[in-house]
Amino acid sequence: MKSVLIADDDLSVLALMARALPEYRITTARNGFEALALASQLSDCDLLITDYLMPMMTGDELAGRLRAARPTVKTLMISSHTAFVDTKECGTDAHLAKPFRRAELRDAVASLIGGS
Repeated sequence: MKSVLIADDDLSVLALMARALPEYRITTARNGFEALALASQLSDCDLLITDYLMPMMTGDELAGRLRAARPTVKTLMISSHTAFVDTKECGTDAHLAKPFRRAELRDAVASLIGGS
């Protein structure tokens, strides 16, 4: 089963994404520091889904730090502030604008890491 780490400071968004991806092993974090701590305990992490604007650590900083520790991890940046997000500058593999539909999230995840 593929492993997905989701970081977002909005608990309702975390819950929505976790429910939308039942075929993956999901770990959720409320900020970048929590995500890094959890990632260090995971045996594998295939995908990081992270919000761009979070308190204490932005999503692009989180993606960079996680990639330094796990170079093969794929990253999906989500944000309602699409004007700020440049996928190449952020070092992420894909971007999804909030609000998004469940099917859009599922498609984005499947395109990055395949099915479970």
